[in-house]
Amino acid sequence: MEAATAAAASSSKRQRRAPAAPPLGADEHAARVARVAAAQDGLEEISNEVSTRILELERDANVRRAPLYATRREALGALPQFWATALANHPVCAAFVSERDQEILEYLTDLRVDEQEDITSGYRITLTFGANPFFANETLHKELRFSDDDGDTSEASTIAWKAGEAPSADGGAGADGGGGGGGDGGGGKRSHDDLVAEAPPPAPTFLLALLSTGDDAHADFLDEEADALCDAIKDELWPNPLRYYELGVELSAGAES
Repeated sequence: MEAATAAAASSSKRQRRAPAAPPLGADEHAARVARVAAAQDGLEEISNEVSTRILELERDANVRRAPLYATRREALGALPQFWATALANHPVCAAFVSERDQEILEYLTDLRVDEQEDITSGYRITLTFGANPFFANETLHKELRFSDDDGDTSEASTIAWKAGEAPSADGGAGADGGGGGGGDGGGGKRSHDDLVAEAPPPAPTFLLALLSTGDDAHADFLDEEADALCDAIKDELWPNPLRYYELGVELSAGAES
């Protein structure tokens, strides 16, 4: 009796299954796939057209923005420490700004981003400094280039540090270059003040990250982070730096009150 009931239940389940679709012939299968592919090609054509139009609009917008950027640059020159304040209050940039950077950025007078004319092949970030005790460069730049054929590459200024201002390659090694003997050449011990005077300055991590090109002494820890920093400057800080400057002013006013 139980066996008969189980057989009946199994038969009922088989009866409720949807009938299998009849197999397609090779020609019919190819025709149906071709129909889907034709629709997909049409969708991609529209997407490509949209992308082309967006690039055209961006190029036109950059031409229209140029005189306004010039006006903004002139107006920003009347605000002391504008770019140093804006950088220090941008969440990505601030993560790189060390005390050493803060000292250097006091002399930053201008920051600008210039995109390649075709928009897609790269951009250049340029920092302009007033005369300062740290390095001789009037400007420092980082240029990023994007290519489907050659891959992404970058090129940057080399900082011409003034005497005694260059950080060590490892961020804190001694400046005497000694190879383990540790002596002063005459067998005497150096005083603590002498050692401090010979120690190189701490590393300006913001500048080193910005100018990293993947093949310098600091590239081992500033590779992907450098790209993120550059993108943050181009996509967030540069379009509206006043937003981050005003944040810093508000915080300063709140602290004073």
